[in-house]
Amino acid sequence: MEVRPCGLTIGALKSKTSQVSLPSSDCASMSTEAASLSPTSSAGLDCFDTAGASSVFSERGSLDMPSAWPAWGRQCSNTSTVASLAASDVHYSEPTQTLIFLDWDDTLFPTTEIVERWGFPIVGQEAPYTPTCPQQASGLQQWRVACRAFLELACALSSHCCIVTNSRRPWVEDCLACFYPELQELLDGPRGPKVVYAHEAMVTDKSHRAPLRPVINRDLDLQQKSAEELEAELTMSKYAAMKVEASAFYSQYPSQSWKNIISIGDMLYERDAMQDLSLRRAPHGRERLRTKTLVLPRHPTLSEIAMRLHAAAALLPLEVAFNGDIDVDLSGDEDPLRAMGQALSLPGLADLSISRHAWSSAPAPQCQDEVEQALAELTIFVHGALYGD
Repeated sequence: MEVRPCGLTIGALKSKTSQVSLPSSDCASMSTEAASLSPTSSAGLDCFDTAGASSVFSERGSLDMPSAWPAWGRQCSNTSTVASLAASDVHYSEPTQTLIFLDWDDTLFPTTEIVERWGFPIVGQEAPYTPTCPQQASGLQQWRVACRAFLELACALSSHCCIVTNSRRPWVEDCLACFYPELQELLDGPRGPKVVYAHEAMVTDKSHRAPLRPVINRDLDLQQKSAEELEAELTMSKYAAMKVEASAFYSQYPSQSWKNIISIGDMLYERDAMQDLSLRRAPHGRERLRTKTLVLPRHPTLSEIAMRLHAAAALLPLEVAFNGDIDVDLSGDEDPLRAMGQALSLPGLADLSISRHAWSSAPAPQCQDEVEQALAELTIFVHGALYGD
């Protein structure tokens, strides 16, 4: 079954993720940063168009749907202080202010399916994998299409999208060499995601020198360390990597504040690392950091991860645009879309017919038309939430 990507075009998203209601912050504290921003800044977004009605997310995180108005038309007072504040914070959801962290294993890449269920050892392979049956070939192709579409969109919505893994270099490159060599060009290119090996960031910290083994090959770790110790180590490595990337990203100009960080992965320690990053940031009462964490169900099948990536691509613009914090664990919820709807103040998500197979909560759909229709329905819902129509 081949599912074609179905989602909002990239060109329809820029104005929708960058037009927000004015947050309540200390106006004067943001004036220095605002001077470095242009009201029309859109670095890396020449592919976007800005046509269409505005939709905004309110300060409390719920959707407001006023009549169409320019982002600058009704949010700035005549005073330079308020205008400076608006200039600084109103752009929190633009790519130049949005940082996205993505896990690799079982989030983007079907590690459990390939390594454990198929019994295929990725490390040390000298040639791309040859599918053993038509079902495998079809499933891999579905995953490839979904993975590329999601990564391209993530990189359009964030000018610094990072794949952060606790495995050792060159695990991601080995995975792609076996199963998706064509994607390596995107990762190597200027508009692709950056691959970050978390243990490399941690070992540079003198207080954390313990080496990490690959995620799929840490038998010795499991024997020598308790589950709590191992989880703490993995959390620390992810935290160290996130801190390095966030500090660099939010240093594009003097006094730049941290604004909009998203983390998507299948392990709770990734969520904990993100929370630690936010708590240890310790802003000086002048910064509005929006932290958004999504914990996905573990051990997805190949069809689950492919459908999940299609759905994630449809939902990502909402997550980027949301003017508040998100902390959702989809791994234990009976209806992940309902949980997402509650987090985004969009309860209508729960009423959509898209199969919960994407989140390991239902069998795989048998009909291509059913999948495409459900994804189209999700896309239309997102379009309405962002555009207000």
